[in-house]
Amino acid sequence: MGPAERLAQEMTREIGAKTREFYEFVLPPIDMYTKDDSLIVAADMPGFEKKDVIVTLRGRMLRIQACKEREAWLDIKGGGPDDGEGGSEIICAQRPSFVDKKIRLPAAAAFRPRRDRGDDDGGAPAGDDGEKEDKRQAPTAKYEKGVLTVVIPVRKRKGLEIAVK
Repeated sequence: MGPAERLAQEMTREIGAKTREFYEFVLPPIDMYTKDDSLIVAADMPGFEKKDVIVTLRGRMLRIQACKEREAWLDIKGGGPDDGEGGSEIICAQRPSFVDKKIRLPAAAAFRPRRDRGDDDGGAPAGDDGEKEDKRQAPTAKYEKGVLTVVIPVRKRKGLEIAVK
């Protein structure tokens, strides 16, 4: 392999690494919509295992985190055709290995979990801190076929009719 080919290969690797870093920053792409009395957040996260996905909701902030181990084939050492070892060579590796996405939700989706009265952490019973506890059904999350779907019940807001004079 000549110097020009080696340079081209190295540039391809660097571009691939930078592309992966960019995608890890902007991914996963999400869809957010309402259906019945729920807000649905769907995130495409192919290649992760369900056990590696963590979803947290604090007030209006939904956070999606996922981390997977590097693929075994990415750890192959050496192995170009001219090194005499007959191994493999990585040409491009762009799939993200981690996700940390924060999504600000509409105000109606803000959720305050119920707290048990007399919980073990010595905290005050629900309602004693001036905040109303949330009586809606708890949010749910499902990861299936590379798509994370989070369902958050939303508050029904009664509109106020304003008389026009």
